[in-house]
Amino acid sequence: MSKKSIAQKIQEHPIIIMIAIGFFASVVVIGTTANWDFVSANVFPSTTLGLYNKSFWENILVEAHGFLLDFIMFGVLVFGLDSRRISREKNQKAANRQQQEKDRMNEELSDFSALDMPEVNLKKIGNIKRLQRLGVEYFNVTQLTINGCNIKDLVFSSKSCLIGLQLQDGHMNNIKFDDVAMRSSFFTKSTIRSCRWNKCDLRRMSLKDSKAKGSKFIECNMANADLRNADLTGVQFKNSSMENIKFDGAILNRADFRGAKNLNVCDLASAKSIDYIVIDMELLEKLKELRPDMKAPEFRPLGNRTPTPTA
Repeated sequence: MSKKSIAQKIQEHPIIIMIAIGFFASVVVIGTTANWDFVSANVFPSTTLGLYNKSFWENILVEAHGFLLDFIMFGVLVFGLDSRRISREKNQKAANRQQQEKDRMNEELSDFSALDMPEVNLKKIGNIKRLQRLGVEYFNVTQLTINGCNIKDLVFSSKSCLIGLQLQDGHMNNIKFDDVAMRSSFFTKSTIRSCRWNKCDLRRMSLKDSKAKGSKFIECNMANADLRNADLTGVQFKNSSMENIKFDGAILNRADFRGAKNLNVCDLASAKSIDYIVIDMELLEKLKELRPDMKAPEFRPLGNRTPTPTA
């Protein structure tokens, strides 16, 4: 082991090194004292050289015990407490630096939120990813514009505010929004995969001309949303509020509207395709009258089973 590595070990584990030194010194001093007759007869025979005689070495051992006591009390204990203090100060400084870094990135997100430039949008996404790696899931940024970006594996939660978020001509993959205020957000002409909105405020949201197959909108407020010409195949809108939704030209095959509130069947009938749509039975019958061309799911009479498509 090189001198550099030894010095590094000492710096990394000073308390352990001090304890090891104290233990080694204790073994030598106490062991020598306990076996003094043997040591004085064989190692230090009863010869004299000036003051170096048997009595001198006995006094040395007595003083060594005092040294051990001082070493334990004032060396290991005090040094250990001081090392812990230094460690706490280092951790606090690291936490302060981390918080300053979080504040800086949040300020950049706020300052440049509405600026729509490719390099700036990428920097905003980078800041969000770094903040997420630092454990941040709460964001309060309005008019955040990230057009043309590819974002994935992010979580926005804890009452975050992303009002006016814009991701046009972009991609979203595996993004989770939990109880987020996102009214007036735009995801037009974007591709959305495996994304989930739970209890979010999505009033006046736009998914126009987008692909959002298999996405989930659970217990969301989607009043006045624009879903025109969107591919929403297999999308779930369970228990969401859907007042005055624009469905013109949308593909809603196998979309799940169970428990949806304020859903207007006439608006739903304006969709391009609604084959095998999953909806409450009463609304389905009205929808069949408006869209006799639709392929309806087959309801089974036993229990409250989910309707299944006919072959």
